[in-house]
Amino acid sequence: MRGRHLIAGLAAALLLGACGGDKTGPNGDGGDNGNGGNTGGTSFSATVSGGITMSLSGGAYYGDGDDGTTEGGFALVLGLLDTDPKPKAWVGIGRDQGGEPAVGKYPFFNGFDGETEASAGDFRVMAQFYNGDAEDDWCTGTGGELEITSSSSDRVKGKFTATLACLPLFPQDGDSPKMVTISGQFDSKKAVVPSPDF
Repeated sequence: MRGRHLIAGLAAALLLGACGGDKTGPNGDGGDNGNGGNTGGTSFSATVSGGITMSLSGGAYYGDGDDGTTEGGFALVLGLLDTDPKPKAWVGIGRDQGGEPAVGKYPFFNGFDGETEASAGDFRVMAQFYNGDAEDDWCTGTGGELEITSSSSDRVKGKFTATLACLPLFPQDGDSPKMVTISGQFDSKKAVVPSPDF
């Protein structure tokens, strides 16, 4: 179940980055908390179905390890751009390979089973859903597809459908994962984003 622990690394990086000052958005140029508001000229919307149901909207930013806007590879952060008030959820998509992805379709790697290692070019997807006073749901992708519809040196647009398995951060014996499907679209721009650990 290696995937359950990788999600914690991404979340910690995102939360530490988001809490580093009173700026909203990764560059302090306006962000969104997943509940509407200024998205800095970006957009993200999605529907969540299955074990969790909701609609999401917010900002969309990405970093590219080739030019230093994130460490490592390509990282796309959807929804989580500040922490007060707490957002409903965030979604992270990334791969170890740097550079903006080319227009095309890419399958999501199954990071939940922990049996195989992703290659540098494999896209992974993760998410966190906030449950108020209850323990949050931490989700790791099991499949689906990312489609990049437009890609330039400072903007990446696309859509995706992903299946994810969700568990509490500290699952108890006998906990079964909630299976969810997220279908969304995004228009993201390049910014300095926290380093994920997909």
